[in-house]
Amino acid sequence: MVGKTALNKEMKHLNGAYFRTINSNMSMTKIELNPLKGIHIAEVGTIEFGMTANEVKEVLGQPEQEDDFQLFYYSEELRLDFNSQKCLEFIEIISGPYPKAIKPILYAVNPFELLANELVDLLIQKNGSDIDYSEAPECYAFRNISVGIFREVSEETIRQSIKEAKENGIYEDEKIWLLDDLEKSKHFWTIGIGLKDYYK
Repeated sequence: MVGKTALNKEMKHLNGAYFRTINSNMSMTKIELNPLKGIHIAEVGTIEFGMTANEVKEVLGQPEQEDDFQLFYYSEELRLDFNSQKCLEFIEIISGPYPKAIKPILYAVNPFELLANELVDLLIQKNGSDIDYSEAPECYAFRNISVGIFREVSEETIRQSIKEAKENGIYEDEKIWLLDDLEKSKHFWTIGIGLKDYYK
């Protein structure tokens, strides 16, 4: 549901060569997500919903990739979507739960540092009852605040995979990958914000 699609296809590339290599000593850029409004990038500027692609480029510079309705800024780990009027309608941080160069802030916390249930509880508190649970527990859309969160697999799914691997005698062969996936599944992997009524 994040980005109005069932699953964010970009997720499969998050931890590979899809992003440019980031110097581990580089300071993390703070990005404040302001639901229904836009984002503020420290020492760069503010991006607001309704801006045109050219207006966004005046703030962020040229994107690493673009098409008719999207801009990708991999160095800032952002995807920006534009509607049929070519106005900004959705912004997504696509590098969770382990961003390489940014520190996202939503409601005064880093959403990727919260456990999945903690983030869901926070957003329920801010949103109220109008929530799309159709793809839970991997994906939720909080309609009143136009916030979407996504992870490719849930913790419950990975725990079931671990159980089956043990039963089939292959756990030791896959242990490293399974435990890594388990840790990652405890958090959400992307978070996006949209303009008012984006998910309605």
